[in-house]
Parts: sequence; structure tokens; C-alpha cells
Amino acid sequence: MCLYLLMIVSRCDFFARRTTLATSTPSAVHGGTNVPPETTSDQLKNLFEYTKFHIGLYATALAATIATTLRADPDGPINRLHGVILCFCLAGLCGGIIASSICEHPTYSKFEKAKLGPLGIPLFTFKIWAAFEHSAFWTGVFLLVWAYWR
Repeated sequence: MCLYLLMIVSRCDFFARRTTLATSTPSAVHGGTNVPPETTSDQLKNLFEYTKFHIGLYATALAATIATTLRADPDGPINRLHGVILCFCLAGLCGGIIASSICEHPTYSKFEKAKLGPLGIPLFTFKIWAAFEHSAFWTGVFLLVWAYWR
């Protein structure tokens, strides 16, 4: 997960240059459509910010879960939290794959159709990675509640 966060930070300057390209040549980048260039670059910017927020949320939830559990009872439900930790890490990984791939696509429509994956290996589309991300997070939340409920 840290590797993907570093990739996101290192590509921010590249993303800014790509956005400038998208707004300067709408016919070349958008395939001659009448979509305003601000719309597609704004969609990518918003998706990037949304994904960064989610990654931060997962990291915070993970740290808070571990810290609270260890402080309350060092031998307590930490044994039941392995699934929660795994789910939050998987959610962060999926979010990192999405965020680090945004910089490689000039328009939202091309990003939406492209196959993304870790280390540049094309596996699934953006929507499938987003579904994995959200499913892993909510499964982790369910497991967390269940671990303390028992």
C-alpha cells in the first residue's frame, strides 16, 4: 500500500501536465467530440481526490482499530481482527491501483474503459477495482463490528 501511495505522490506533477494537455487540445484528446475539456479533466481530478480521501480513511480506520484494540486488552479480540486488517489493506490496495492509474489517461472515458492493475499489469477495469475497494472496506467494517459484538 505504501508503494502505491508513493506512486501517487510522484505522479502528481505528471497529472498536472496531462491535464494541461487535455485542456489545450480538445480535438486531439477527446477524439473530436463536443465534450468540453474542463469536464473530463475535472472528472479525473475529482476521482483522484475522492480516491485519496478513501485511502486516508482506510489507513485511519486500520490504525484506530489496531491502537484501540491493543490499548483496551492486549490479549483480547486482536486475534479476531486479522480479517479486518486484511480487508482494510485490500481496500487501500485497490484504491492505490485506481489513484496511481489516473495519471496515465487523458480523459475519463478512456480511463473508464482501460484495464488497470498493480505494476502496470492490466487486470480489471476501474469499475471492478472500485467494487473490490468498497466491498473490502464494508466487509472489514462488518467484521470489526462482529468481532466486538461477540
